[in-house]
Order: sequence, then structure tokens, then C-alpha cells
Amino acid sequence: MTAEIDLRGRVVFLVGARRSGTNWLHNLMAVHPRIARVPSETHLIYTLAELQGRFQHGLLGSANTGTTYLPRKDLIDSFRQLCDKAFAIQLGAAQRTDLLLVERTPLHTQHLDLIAEIYPDSPVVHLIRDPREVATSLVRQPWGPDSVEEAAQEWVDTVGRARAHRSPRYVEVRYEDLVADVVTAMSGVFGFLGLDTSDAIAAQLRAVADQPINRSPEPSRRPLAADEQADIEAVAGVLMKEVGYQPAGRASDEIPARRRHRAVGSRRRGTVREEVGEGKPTELLLDHVQFIVDRFLGGIAVRDVRAVKDLMSPTATVQLRDEGTVLSAAPDRSQAAQALIDAAAPEGTQIRGDSFGGRPTFTVVWSHDDDGHISHRLFVIAVASDGLVSSVDYYRMR
Repeated sequence: MTAEIDLRGRVVFLVGARRSGTNWLHNLMAVHPRIARVPSETHLIYTLAELQGRFQHGLLGSANTGTTYLPRKDLIDSFRQLCDKAFAIQLGAAQRTDLLLVERTPLHTQHLDLIAEIYPDSPVVHLIRDPREVATSLVRQPWGPDSVEEAAQEWVDTVGRARAHRSPRYVEVRYEDLVADVVTAMSGVFGFLGLDTSDAIAAQLRAVADQPINRSPEPSRRPLAADEQADIEAVAGVLMKEVGYQPAGRASDEIPARRRHRAVGSRRRGTVREEVGEGKPTELLLDHVQFIVDRFLGGIAVRDVRAVKDLMSPTATVQLRDEGTVLSAAPDRSQAAQALIDAAAPEGTQIRGDSFGGRPTFTVVWSHDDDGHISHRLFVIAVASDGLVSSVDYYRMR
């Protein structure tokens, strides 16, 4: 029988926008004798994030095509077991318990929320580089974006998304600080991970930093044109200043703010519209309404205020019938979502989850067994043609 593996608190996730130098930092981190590394980008969490879309945590009896019910905790436990087995191979036959394992996949900036669920104690090291350097490097790659504006927007989305998940287990490292003084910068990284930097390690860091093979090769470079720099700063100027880079020109504070708002809005809406479609039908299909109801109740089940809020119309009403409370989502959907979660989030194992569909209203019976105590909940949920919940009536049946 294979011994149980548990890497919680031992996997370090190294993330950053593409072309920020994460490969170089990966090599520098591996200098430390208490650090092992996954040798290449795994994209493992990215793949699991796609897979999780095939599971819903709302209704046991949902007939929605393409998804199946699984409690969120069971899904995350399964993901952790898979990751533990995949990552533990990199620790070698000795399976030393004093080693940290560094995994580097730049795209994992998009999934730090899932990483926090799978490995809640794992450190995240976020490498940030001047967006002007990143954008000019990206557009020179055969697989890169077509313009410096697109490259700059990718940097804004990636860096902004990672910074939204800042916590005591998160640290930012600037590429330029590594270049200026690799020992001081890496001592900060190692200190964050609870590791010392000896004189021998410092000497190795200098040696690795001086090896050009550790810098990604670039196609032949030309100076950044003034209009290209202005285009990059127009997109990234606000965030640049937040992370310590000074725009050379007069970058507008308004343009990047609007662009960031649109990017975030499209990502949030995508949780529904990637499945439902971008159009605005006058009447949603029953399968589409079922999908939204499953996601909505799944958010309540795992007490995810943001997930519930993002599926609610700004004008939605929430009625908690057993408490005689009527709430409006305006002006604060988060408050309405929190109140609904506080009243309706279940305990125990779901033993019944049936929905009785109509357009636009679904009636749901939700039953749970909490160590022999059976509870029943009834929801009447209306979904508008824009794919957002317009009203919720909740009854606790005792």
C-alpha cells in the first residue's frame, strides 16, 4: 500500500505575468539546499480549474447536462490528493520532509483562489517586471499578442488578478531588484519562506545570476518607440505606479481604470455566459436556468459571498420568509448575499436536491443530514433573461 502523502504548507507557487523572468527566479530559488523544484511548467492547477467546471455543488438531483453534483470539500480533497502525488515525485525517493517544492506556472496567477483551497497554507511568490519590458518582449514572440496594447492589458490583468489575492502567505518580488542585488532580493524571498541565506548560498546565487543561459533568449531587440511606450503606459499606467514603476509620459489614470473594469466585468459574467452564451435571449432555456440555479446554490453551500453576489441582479430582492425579512440587493449585493448565506447555508450531507423548473422561476427542495438531524430548505428562484437572479424567496421547513 502506498504511504499517504500530504504536501500542505510545503508547495510554493511561483507565478507572474509571461516574460517576467519566472524561469530565472525558479533557478535562483533552487540554489537553496532545502528547496526542490518541479522542472517545468505543469499547468496542473490550470487544468483542474477547467475540470472543476464539470462539477456543481448545488443540487444533488440537477438534470443539467455536462455537470455532476459533488460536494465542494470532496472535490478539493480529490484535487489535493492528485496534486500531492504528482508533486511528491519531484521530491525523490527519500521524500525528505524538510524540503519545500517550488512549482512555476505563470498562468496560475488566474487560479490563486483554487490554489488557496487546495493548499491553504502554501506560500505564493509573485514576480513582477516593468510592463514596458514585458510588453515589448511578448510581442516579439511568435506566440505573443499582436500589439503592445494587448500585451500591456495582459500584464494588467495578470498582475492585478494576482494582487487581488494578497495575504500573509503572499510576497511580491521585483525583477529589477533581482538584477540590481540578487543576494539581497533572494534573502528576502528565502526569509519569507522561513529559510536562511548562508555565505555559500549567496555565492551560488551570484554564480547563477551571472549565467546568461538562465535568461530567456530574446529575438533581436530595437528601442521601444515613443508611441509604443505611450500606448503601454495608457493601458498600464495606474497599476505601474501601484507596484513602483514610474510612467515616463502622462499616462491617463482613467483609461486603464475603465479597461480594468471591463476586463473584470467580463470575467465575472463569464462564469455564467461561457455556458449560457454572450447573447441576450428574450427567454432563457430551461437548461440555462438550471445551470444558473446550480451555481447560485453551490455558492450558498460553500459560503462564497462573491459567487452568490455576482449571480444576482443589482435590483434583485431576497425574502427570508422564516425570519420575515425582505432585503434588496441595491445598493449592496454583498450584504444581501451574506444575509442569504447566513440564513440558508446548509450543514451536513445533502440527501435531496430537487428542482422543479419553469421559466423564469425554479422551485428547489434542498435537504441535508447533519449527524442525524434532517433539515429541509425551499427556494423559489427567478432568473432574468440576462442570466442573473432577479428574486429569491427562501423558506426553512422545520
